[in-house]
Amino acid sequence: MDCHEIEMQLYDLATDRLTDEERRSVERHLDACTVCTEKLAIIRETLPLLEHWSPPELPPDFADQVIRGIKLRQDPWWRKVGQALFSPWYIKIPLEGLAATAVLLVFIAYQSGYLFITDTTTREITVTVKGEDAPQPIVMESPDLEDARLKLTAMVKEHGGMVVRRQPVGSDLKMVLKIAQENETPFLQALGRLGKTTAPPEHYKDSQGNIVIILKKK
Repeated sequence: MDCHEIEMQLYDLATDRLTDEERRSVERHLDACTVCTEKLAIIRETLPLLEHWSPPELPPDFADQVIRGIKLRQDPWWRKVGQALFSPWYIKIPLEGLAATAVLLVFIAYQSGYLFITDTTTREITVTVKGEDAPQPIVMESPDLEDARLKLTAMVKEHGGMVVRRQPVGSDLKMVLKIAQENETPFLQALGRLGKTTAPPEHYKDSQGNIVIILKKK
């Protein structure tokens, strides 16, 4: 599967709507694709915001009110002739047609849930992105970063977890892992098999509760 096909399934993966076979196929792609992994992380960080949004109710005669507010303009004949001869095609479109199209688009967008209009309350949501999610990530040293990444990925799966994203940080590699709480202690104990590892500090998780590990080359 290519990146385009995977992107179509990222939302379903984030909301647990995929079958086991589909999920395994997507996760195999994510293990090798940094771009798709980062897009999945963005989707997961955005989902909690949807709980704060609710579409307001528009009055039944909303479309009629918009149409009544449109003032049709009658141009003199000489201006119409000039527009027909010298104006580009996108200016020749009648204002009436544009107005009707605008009303139709507003109605479709509202029915689809993409347009939220309210005449009483304006709500503002501020999203703060932290520069460093985990102040004290776990640091693991290895002579071969790629080999360490593959072994770490396999160990994560052995403990029922998944790699949320990986990101180059200079010459190092940042790995963000999702491990169930009941499997976290055995996983941390097993890290020593992969290379020299610092003892887990107090703040080695990000704001989503994911474990953050920095792979450093010896």
